[in-house]
Amino acid sequence: MMELMHPAAAPKAQHKDKLAETKKQEAAVHDALKAQQKEAKATKEQKRHEESHTFKEEREYNLELDPEGKHSKRAVKEQRELLKHAEKAATGAMCQHGVQRCKICFPHASERTKHHEHERGPARGADEVVE
Repeated sequence: MMELMHPAAAPKAQHKDKLAETKKQEAAVHDALKAQQKEAKATKEQKRHEESHTFKEEREYNLELDPEGKHSKRAVKEQRELLKHAEKAATGAMCQHGVQRCKICFPHASERTKHHEHERGPARGADEVVE
């Protein structure tokens, strides 16, 4: 009886279905776009990684060819770090775990003993206690 009085009630239900369908389509398009962007970002990242690796190899090669020549700061820094690492490996003692100065064999001092080794004195203005 209500449908006879208000014939517009039935199309509203169809409208809601149409709206829901539109939202589903938009969500699918959005998800596809996000997946495409994620894939593009991954390929771009991979390309940058490969380029940086080749640049590093080129810097190392140029340093080996002409060690006295002028080089970039990064190349000099990388060379210095390699020498430092090699020197540490040659002179440093390896622990039983196969690592130089591991935290098990060489534990860090606790915060209490590291910073507060001194005894606390009397408060300012207080009489000194003589024992």
